[in-house]
Amino acid sequence: MAEEKVVNEKVLVTDVSELKVPKEPKEVEISLGGNKIFKIKIREPTWLDKIQAWTELLEMSEEGKPKMNFALYYKRMLSALIVEPKLTEKDIEELSTTVGVELQKLVPPPFEQ
Repeated sequence: MAEEKVVNEKVLVTDVSELKVPKEPKEVEISLGGNKIFKIKIREPTWLDKIQAWTELLEMSEEGKPKMNFALYYKRMLSALIVEPKLTEKDIEELSTTVGVELQKLVPPPFEQ
């Protein structure tokens, strides 16, 4: 770990590893209703994960007007972030509403920093 210095009452970070998302995914339990759960491992999104999904969120209509595809944003983010079990985009498209709503909570909203 690099040495830290205090500059104007703030700690100056010089270790690049502190700028990166954690490498270890976290385990999350998704309630399926009743006494059933589904466990997944999900990693924290990087800045670039969000930018890539964001570019797919915005589409142009045939009239040249921008339109937003939130389904594609969440599908791309979940495909990128869920480590285990690996879900295909087709799997994500076929999820029940109950599971989809729970998974959506794990993805940062598209317009939030």
